[in-house]
Amino acid sequence: MANLVIQPSEADSKDAWIASAAYADMNFGDDYEGYAGVWVGFLFRSLFQFDLSPIPANATVTSAILTLTRTFVAGDPSPHVLYRVVRDWTESEVTWNSAKTGTPWAAAGCDDTTSDREATGIGTFDTAALVTVSLDVAKVQEWINGTFVNNGMVLVGTPVVGDHASTFAQSGNADANKRPKLAITYTLPVSIGTDMTARGQMHGLGRAGMTARGPMYRLREVGR
Repeated sequence: MANLVIQPSEADSKDAWIASAAYADMNFGDDYEGYAGVWVGFLFRSLFQFDLSPIPANATVTSAILTLTRTFVAGDPSPHVLYRVVRDWTESEVTWNSAKTGTPWAAAGCDDTTSDREATGIGTFDTAALVTVSLDVAKVQEWINGTFVNNGMVLVGTPVVGDHASTFAQSGNADANKRPKLAITYTLPVSIGTDMTARGQMHGLGRAGMTARGPMYRLREVGR
């Protein structure tokens, strides 16, 4: 069992928030907070992407926990949903209208459920100061084994009656403990050679004996 905890600084991260209307062509990739929800006619969403390359492609994910620190909430509480992003985006260029310069979202706000993001969420949470979200393990697994490209997630506040908005600490936050954190627990396949050596040592054969006799002899000897 292995555990990878990712809580990057601004220099090593990829996160941004986007907003509609008058902010639709503005980039907020270097802010210390991210936004989600709707407020006085403006829609807000946040994007996150974590580097999962340290996890081997043959790993089996057993859990994935995303932790966000909510710094402010206003209006009617509402559920927030995280969706896997389908389209590549650039932190320093992403806006409400475009994933990156010259590449518009199929639907503004990363809203197309075929070309921009998935229709089904990877995680959901409600109002809380410290948000801990159990992500869909099967969807995280697809990131790891490469069957779904890791373009990160977009955080969407679900529609409710009235205004509602939340802010969350981003990787640029001065308090490192408040930055977005992803903890993934996984297992790796057991190497046959390593397993045989370990079993050989248990039966007094040792590593040298395993090398000289070979695994087939070891099996016959134990079964004797």
